[in-house]
Amino acid sequence: MISSLSGRWRFPAVTEQRTRRLASQLAAALLLALIGGLLWFNLAANLSASGMKIDFGFLAQDSGFDLNESVIEHGPSASYANALLAGFLNTLKLTLACIVLATLVGFAIGFASLSEHPIMRHAALRYVDAMRNLPKLLILLAVYVVMVRELPGVRDAWGLGGFLFISNRGVELPAVVLADGWRAWVILALVCAAALVGWRVLARWGRAYAGAMAAALVVVVAIALAEPQVSLPELQGFNFSGGWTVTIPFLALLIALGAYHGAQIGELLRAAILAVPEGQRQAGYALGLGPLGVMWLIVLPQALRLMVPPLTNQYINTLKNTSIGLAVGYSDFVSVMSTSVNQTFRPIELMLVTICVYLSVGLAVSGAMAAFESRAHDR
Repeated sequence: MISSLSGRWRFPAVTEQRTRRLASQLAAALLLALIGGLLWFNLAANLSASGMKIDFGFLAQDSGFDLNESVIEHGPSASYANALLAGFLNTLKLTLACIVLATLVGFAIGFASLSEHPIMRHAALRYVDAMRNLPKLLILLAVYVVMVRELPGVRDAWGLGGFLFISNRGVELPAVVLADGWRAWVILALVCAAALVGWRVLARWGRAYAGAMAAALVVVVAIALAEPQVSLPELQGFNFSGGWTVTIPFLALLIALGAYHGAQIGELLRAAILAVPEGQRQAGYALGLGPLGVMWLIVLPQALRLMVPPLTNQYINTLKNTSIGLAVGYSDFVSVMSTSVNQTFRPIELMLVTICVYLSVGLAVSGAMAAFESRAHDR
């Protein structure tokens, strides 16, 4: 009726299927909220009966412990909230590095398992079988023990041109240091993200070249204002100073989780490629494309769409599996939480914080991969 009065007002048709879907989602949300509320009130009542209450005030107290590595500054005088933030950033750093390495390993293993060369194909398949049947913790401990025992000491570190040193304490690399520390890195990342968004907007308006030049200029100015300096590692006494240190626990976790999840991703890629109908390949050959062109232009885009849902699961599992870093002394979020529980005797509060953090990051990863899948299907 409204649309008959004015052609400007149009509402989407409310079908029976759409109404049923919205009603079911609303009912599920209300049910989950009801269950969560009942659990919360039951927990509060039990704690009250025991003379306890949920209180997060301890997060502002001094933690009293240090971390063996941290993205942000942390010391014994810093708060528990700062310690948890440092542990979360360590977990995030390790997760991103493991995802990148596992994806590269997975694509290499996936293509090798489909190779016509028998030795390469069987080696890739046996690698997948081994990784899928070994516990992650066993792989991690094996890598850690080998690195600690076989790598030389600090004074006998393997050097490469005075820029890179490898020892049983880690890998020393040159580092770019900004004047304002990690805050400058955050600001620089935000500036780069804003420049990328601006370039995309201008590209849609047909000004791609001008947008690229403007974005590059903004990034260059931001880098110049940050006053970057190169810090080289130097041996002083019994340890290195300067540069950037990649510790042995981080390296062991990176290698172990990258190898383990790389095998899973390789199997996903192999299955996704085999799921593409053979007629698609034959059509590509009929158009005059070679084997590489068929794989790159026809098979791989369809395979990536098929493997996005299980790939999302692997990425989330990578996030959760970083918690085994506690076995080799890596200061991840779970390790910091465990130490905080032992000192504050606040297991419920810290468990709730941990659940919320992992759930939030997992949902963010799922949302990002779902958006990528939706965009891939739209193309």
